[in-house]
Amino acid sequence: MKAVVWRHAYTLGGGFFLGIGFVFPGLWWISLVGLIPLLRSFSQSSRSVLRDFAHGWVLGLIINCFALYAIFWHTLPLDWYGFTAEWVPAVVGAGSWLLTSAVLALGTGVFGIALRWAWKDSL
Repeated sequence: MKAVVWRHAYTLGGGFFLGIGFVFPGLWWISLVGLIPLLRSFSQSSRSVLRDFAHGWVLGLIINCFALYAIFWHTLPLDWYGFTAEWVPAVVGAGSWLLTSAVLALGTGVFGIALRWAWKDSL
């Protein structure tokens, strides 16, 4: 149980450190530090391909949320759509931001499977 918690912590920490350079470009070097928890997370043995895909997907979701932050949140307010309520643009912005990040994270999930294969089945 303890190893599972640490693997989740490595995945979340790696995603945070890899994505922080998108929000604060002056801290780009922290992304290099973020590779350590990422590789540590994928080096730990997992019982299924689905778990490795899930860890890769969560990692990609965090990285893409950081990377797409400026694109989606700096389009507010959405007055040009004709919305007058203040909460509608926030819901539209958050929904499209999270949906785009989730779809793009599928590629990182596939990367997690490929990394698992490379880690276990190669020299």
